Formats: sequence, structure tokens, C-alpha cells
Amino acid sequence: MKDLKVSYQRNLKSNWLIFEPEESFLSELSNKYAFEMGMIEHNNIKGFLRPDIKRVNSKVNICYDISSLQPLSRVFEVRALGIEEIKSFIIEIMSATKALEEFLLEASSIVLDPEYIFSDLDFKRFSFIYIPRNEDNREEIKSLLESILNNINKEDKDCLIMLYGMLKECRRRDFTINDLEYIPDYSLQKDMVNCEEEIIESNADESVLNDKKKKQFNIFGGIFKGNKQKEQNDEEEFLEKVFKGYEPGVKSACLNEERRVFEIKDEEISNTVLLTDKRIKNSGRILRSTNGMEDIEIGYLPFIIGKQDRICDYVLDAEGVSRLHLQFFEKENTLYVRDLNSRNGTYINGKKLENEENMEMNNGDNINICGINYRLEI
Repeated sequence: MKDLKVSYQRNLKSNWLIFEPEESFLSELSNKYAFEMGMIEHNNIKGFLRPDIKRVNSKVNICYDISSLQPLSRVFEVRALGIEEIKSFIIEIMSATKALEEFLLEASSIVLDPEYIFSDLDFKRFSFIYIPRNEDNREEIKSLLESILNNINKEDKDCLIMLYGMLKECRRRDFTINDLEYIPDYSLQKDMVNCEEEIIESNADESVLNDKKKKQFNIFGGIFKGNKQKEQNDEEEFLEKVFKGYEPGVKSACLNEERRVFEIKDEEISNTVLLTDKRIKNSGRILRSTNGMEDIEIGYLPFIIGKQDRICDYVLDAEGVSRLHLQFFEKENTLYVRDLNSRNGTYINGKKLENEENMEMNNGDNINICGINYRLEI
């Protein structure tokens, strides 16, 4: 988003996302968008984070409490999305746009950058941000769908086709966020054909046929409408181009890549392990407990520690630990640690990490997670 500086700040037990308007945009917020600013500041709008707007002298900071929430971009890092999750996500977007109508706000100002859409780890609740601005969010919609496409189960052909159809519609010059309501679900076309044949055979009248069509294509609880026929060769051309190795006629899209098999010895099965695209290997990195807790072996990177089963690579079930607490990752052959919006924070050598701060880690460094102390051995 242009005209806005973005920063993060930790304040006691809260993590804040802060937008600071550039001087050229500040006057527009104070005058042209005064109504919009007042509405988002003083109302609880369903699906949106309510900002704490701080006005100091001539400056304005739009602050959002994102404690314990995770940006959608980070969710992409730890899990592949399925078709039902994507449908639920689109429902949330459309519900958010509907909620704005009550407050006379424009859907074009919903921020759809994955960095600024926040979710719980179950991917069932989303929180959006509304920023009044000069530009609309058309490009953000397209980029968002492309990001989702890059983070889905590549063997789910129905999911690929659905997203391709949505992206194709988004490329239209006059497309807006409200048009998401009318994008058809291409993955259900086969079922629709079968349904029509059954109805014709049973001599159903036209009204019954229309009702059946509505049920088949109304996949987002009454939000998505309409139907467009898609040529099979167009679909296959897309899959061949984007996913190398896809063979037309095969039920599920397959990638011609090495199948990775992870072998874990019986004695190593003690905590939930997230199988990422990184091979599990003996890295020689160990968090050695200094107060009687279990040692943590960092066998691969990225590596997440927290309370959430099936998501975290090591489940640390202790008081005060957040569901996603901290992450170890590698950049240019150097080990780093980052706090993941945890409520109680992470301390490295006695220093509390700032929100979204990356700190280089070295042999012998001390890590404190809610009073649990570890020493890094490399």
C-alpha cells in the first residue's frame, strides 16, 4: 500500500501493527476520508479489526492489536489449503464486504494483502483491515488469489480449476471485489451435468431444474451465483503450463517430482512433526534445557515451537506459551529466530524480541520461553 509506512511494536503483552500515513496522504485522511476514519474508529464492524487511532500533533497512527493472530502469509508457510478452506475464506471476504454496507463504507478499501489479513490457526476466523485510500484493491485481489494458488494441495484438481476460474475473472478490466459474488465454481460443473441429466430423465419441470442449478452453484451459502461453461482444453492448457508434469485425462493433477518419504525412528516420535518441503536431517542444532525440561532438537528448518498440535514442529505445552510462539529459520546459511506475535514474548540473552524482529542465533545463546530456559548448541 502506497502512502503508508508499516511498522510493528510490542507493548507490554500486546503486539501492534501500525500504519503511519505519509504527509501527502495525511491531509486526505483528515478531510476527504474523515467520515470513513470515524466509522472504523468508533464502530465494531463484523470481520474487521477495530483500530486505535493515535493523533499526536500533526501525526496520525492507525494501530491494530494483532496479539496471538497470525497473518495469512504465515499460515501459508505451515499448511496447504484445501478446497473447503478456500471456499470458507471467500465467504468471509464476501461477509466482510456486506458488513461494510451498513456503515456506508466502500469494499474497495478492504486490505487484501496476505500480510495484513489475520487468522486463527484453525483457519475458521478471519480479521480484515479497512484503510481508506486513493487506490482500489483490484490488484490485491489478483495477488491474493495467486498466493492461494501457490499454497494449495497441488493434487487437488478441483481446487486448481476453481482458483483458475476466479483468477481468469479477476483479469477483467472492470472487475471489483463485489464481483467475487458472481464467480462460478468450475469444480462442480461435472456434477451439474449429471444433475441435469437426472432431472431431464425424471421429466422435472423447468422450475425444479432451476432450483437444482441454484443449489449446485450456490456453493458459498448464497453468495456465489451464475454459471459459465469452461472448455476442457483451456483447463488442461492452464494445468500443463502452471504445474509441469500434469497429464490430461488423469483424475488428479500430479507433479513429476521426487516422492519424499520421511522415516522416523520409534524413539524419535515424541512430539508432533510438521512435514515441510525441507528434508528432515540431523542438523546438530539442539536447545538444551537448563531447568529440567526436555531438550528440543531442531532437525530441520523452518522450525516452529508453540502449543498448537499438528501445526508446530515442537509442542511446548506450558503455561503462557502461545499456540505459535517462535520460529527458527535459515537465511544465507545463518540461523535466525523470530517471535510469532506471542502474547508473553521470547527472550534471547535477556533481551525481549520485538514483534516481527529477526535475531541471529549463535552457539551458546540463551532462549527463554515463558520462564523455560534453553541454551542453543550448534
